[in-house]
Amino acid sequence: RMRIKTHPTICCCMIVKNEAQNLPLVIGSVKALVDRVVVVDTGSDDGTPEVARELGAEVYLHPWEGPFDFSAARNIAHGYASEDWILVMDGDDELEPSDVDLVRSLAAREDVDVWCFLAISTNTAGMEAGTHWLPRLYRNGKGFHWEGRVHNQLKTTSPQTCAGVRVYHYGYGLKPAEMRKKWRRSARLLVTTLREEPENYFQHYNFAVVLSNLKREGAALKHLQIVIDGSPTDSEVNKAVLLMCLYLKAQIRRRIAERLSAQKKWEKAAQEFELAENACMAALGLDSSFPDCLMLLGELINRRGNEPLAAVRACKDYLAAVVELRAKPRPHNLIINTMNLDYAGYYQLGRAYFKSAQVRGTNGEQEHAGLDFTMAASNFQQAVWKAPDNIKFSQLFELYGCLAFCLMQCGRFEEGIETYRSMLRVMPKPHPEILNNMGTAYGRLNQPRKARECYRKALEIDPKYAAALHNLKEAGGEIAA
Repeated sequence: RMRIKTHPTICCCMIVKNEAQNLPLVIGSVKALVDRVVVVDTGSDDGTPEVARELGAEVYLHPWEGPFDFSAARNIAHGYASEDWILVMDGDDELEPSDVDLVRSLAAREDVDVWCFLAISTNTAGMEAGTHWLPRLYRNGKGFHWEGRVHNQLKTTSPQTCAGVRVYHYGYGLKPAEMRKKWRRSARLLVTTLREEPENYFQHYNFAVVLSNLKREGAALKHLQIVIDGSPTDSEVNKAVLLMCLYLKAQIRRRIAERLSAQKKWEKAAQEFELAENACMAALGLDSSFPDCLMLLGELINRRGNEPLAAVRACKDYLAAVVELRAKPRPHNLIINTMNLDYAGYYQLGRAYFKSAQVRGTNGEQEHAGLDFTMAASNFQQAVWKAPDNIKFSQLFELYGCLAFCLMQCGRFEEGIETYRSMLRVMPKPHPEILNNMGTAYGRLNQPRKARECYRKALEIDPKYAAALHNLKEAGGEIAA
């Protein structure tokens, strides 16, 4: 039977430097939960210690001595804790307010020593940049400690158990100049770490991430290859590092390929796209349900355009994988960049069905093409419904446009018109192509007056728009001189 402790105590331990602006959010999110907040300041000059004290935290000053070492500072902070449990928070974190009671119930359990929470990072655009389960709540007095100069890891002798507690991390959502400064600091720390531990594959991966963000792609690929060639897969942690390396390799290769395509170097671009696809396949050979590589593989195959059914399989597998991972999370260091990008998965699946419909239509398989257009419309509709509020306008425009086009191909003209109206409602100004397409839909519904009205509105915006000129003439309308 699961044993429950009635009133377990919790100490929130933080290491901070120049987090005065962020402290009210992070401490405010845990204050009602914990018995004490311990803040170890490593050398702030923005008034962080004073702000922390005003918020009720106990503050201890431990300026960095010699090279930065995040684990050393974190272990110092935890040395001040005397409570039953230690809750780990960073200065730029926020605990989901609705999860406070869940954390209390976890601390009352006596059958688990280490709880992993879902850390959700955001980027500079405010979009989700990655999710992974990290040990954030663990029992005090068990001898657990932190290791690693940067990207430190908790070393425990107890199993780690995942819980549905969400922690939002805003450390990757800084302004570009601040992010570059952060990446450069991490690069210096990682150079020192790898000089001391040349076979630390996890830190080779972290260094590759930093180099990639600093646009040093060639150097990043070299560090990724060190991991790919040498890392064992004898544990879930080592396997996770290898999977993340293969995904990052695929991302970098795709980025290079897109740059070459923009330069019209088609042959070299095709080679890079193929290398990206190969990296995805290698990762899926290790873990066939790795969401990031399933998503990217579907996107790459869609771009190729000659195997739509393979893209359908990859996208379906991605959607199934994220559902499974949410239901049964795995407590290791695997960062999932696409955990909550269902809308993008449905969009890529819609694209795959759309391409299949085009191929089948060309081959004279009209019935199957119609079914594929129906499936494409269904998936584009799911993408629209699941799109986040802060999605880029260009992406939202693309989603609506694909949905409306497929609805038209299915003969669902009234739904197509309503979708075009939705596009017009979110646009800063009307787009002639949308108005022209609405006119086409009204024409198919045998409503020539409304069709001509749409064509004329399109021509008011662009008097030389050839499609609207032609369609207005076909609809019996006069073209203004």
